[in-house]
Amino acid sequence: MEEKDKNNYEITFWVREENASPVTDILKKNGCDIVEEKPLQKMQLGYPIKKEKYAFLGTVIFAAHSEAAQAIREPLNLEGSVLRYTLGNTDKHRVEKGTGESMRGSFSSLRERSNYSSSFKRKEEGVLTNESLEKKIEEILN
Repeated sequence: MEEKDKNNYEITFWVREENASPVTDILKKNGCDIVEEKPLQKMQLGYPIKKEKYAFLGTVIFAAHSEAAQAIREPLNLEGSVLRYTLGNTDKHRVEKGTGESMRGSFSSLRERSNYSSSFKRKEEGVLTNESLEKKIEEILN
């Protein structure tokens, strides 16, 4: 397969120790090219995962064929240091922006989506009086 057939993916994961190498090793073994790796951040979990109250959150953006992206799921599930992970497709434009821009881009798109429903303005009708209400009822009935 050619290089241009590769898609960009993003994996966000929680690990027990401050070490992303178990995840990056699995990616490299399955023929994935790491595009960007964000530093790990220690965070308190909202609820315990596998009896852990704290974990390190990391994100890696990589390029891979769809078969390779599916093949990494089983080794990640078997890896003991990985508590949770989510794997998703990313658009090429977001990856090429760089480290700071990629996060801003995703948040701005979330903002745009949340404003989408509020952008539909409802017709603001004035308060109906009893007389105008009676007229409308008569119009409907006749």
